[in-house]
Amino acid sequence: MDMDKELQDIKARLSAIESGMNQRRSIFASYVWPFVIGFIVFLVVILVTMGIVHFIGTQ
Repeated sequence: MDMDKELQDIKARLSAIESGMNQRRSIFASYVWPFVIGFIVFLVVILVTMGIVHFIGTQ
């Protein structure tokens, strides 16, 4: 009887941790991904610009 109660307690704790992780993941997805994508786009733009400048410079 006591063991069953402990198992339920552990399950409840795990589900609470899981929901917390999901919440954190959604925060991560909404704040970090746009930053990462923006940074990658920024790098690509810089590389393309440098390539064009180098190309014009060697002409």
